[in-house]
Amino acid sequence: TTSTTPETTTTTTTSTTEETTTTTEETTEPVQTKNWGDVDSNGNVNASDAARILVYAAHAGAGTLYEISWEEQDKIRNLADLNQDNVVNSKDAAIVLQYAAEYGSGAFNGTLEAYLKEKETDTGDTTKETETNPPNYAFGY
Repeated sequence: TTSTTPETTTTTTTSTTEETTTTTEETTEPVQTKNWGDVDSNGNVNASDAARILVYAAHAGAGTLYEISWEEQDKIRNLADLNQDNVVNSKDAAIVLQYAAEYGSGAFNGTLEAYLKEKETDTGDTTKETETNPPNYAFGY
């Protein structure tokens, strides 16, 4: 007689659990500040900016703003209302020219915004600036 032993197969299953760690880095872009008065976007505030402001004011007064692109109009409205009277006009151009003259002569060495703050302090104006508006210009305009 022959005896057979039943064959036994053993299967072992090993399960591996991987732990996944997700790291999220939050990157914030630096806050871009407005370069007040620099309507030609060349990095300088000078007589050419005052000229653009005057051209804009002339078109606004004549009712011909349609001759200036929407992009240019928005840029000027956003950067050139320096005395915060909600109108971009020759008064704002005069502010740019006064700043450019003092900066060019070495009488002032800083940004237009710093210049406006200094003039505000000189006259005792305590009007608060906001994030969207430059400091209040205090030359009697």
